[in-house]
Amino acid sequence: ISDFGLGFILSEPGQLCDEYCGTPGYTAPEVDRGYQLLSYDPYCGFKADIYSLGVILYRLLTGKYPHKTWFKDSSFSAECRNFLLSMLQYEPQHRPSINEIANHPWFASQDEKVNKESQENEKLQMINKLVGKLDGLNANKKQLDKALVLAKNKNKILKQRLGIAQKNRILQHNGKSILKPNMVPINNIKVIKDEKRVMIDNLIHKIYNVKNVIKDKNQMLVELKNENTKLAQDIEKITCVTNN
Repeated sequence: ISDFGLGFILSEPGQLCDEYCGTPGYTAPEVDRGYQLLSYDPYCGFKADIYSLGVILYRLLTGKYPHKTWFKDSSFSAECRNFLLSMLQYEPQHRPSINEIANHPWFASQDEKVNKESQENEKLQMINKLVGKLDGLNANKKQLDKALVLAKNKNKILKQRLGIAQKNRILQHNGKSILKPNMVPINNIKVIKDEKRVMIDNLIHKIYNVKNVIKDKNQMLVELKNENTKLAQDIEKITCVTNN
């Protein structure tokens, strides 16, 4: 919305301009007046820019250029109308400075409104992110539950086989006939790889709890796998001894 191609650095404070520069419709009255008369009285570039900013703001709010009776438009709030009137003053000395504009109640309220909307959007993004993370953790927890069921079933079968192997060894040692074990097939077990402010706090708390549950289940799964490995090794040793 701005072009600094015609801008320049002041050689001294308070230096005035004496050339026409700007876009028709956005230039201040003192600039237009000099263009029409082909003769320029020195004017303050800062105050001329304030007028141009007022035109830009008016166009942003309405999509139109300000006309002679624009200030009668009832769609503006009192603060907004006051703000625009101050910037579009005909006499440059009556226009506010850039610091006064920044501190104007209407301008400050818009800044506060934008900040509030930005904060609300950030909260919504955080909520969506946490909900997605919680869903992922719950899915991981379900996979661990399935893996634990499989590991527990295998553990039960291995214990049955170990008991049969130990019984056969005792019978053989006593010179009695060896009983044929009632073998229970072990299925191939595939281990699944671990693959608003109040709402945010609740989601973080839930995620923390689910993470702890997953941690406990992972530990349980590791212990069951280790026990199953040991059981399988014991069965193999006993079976070898019995066969020999």
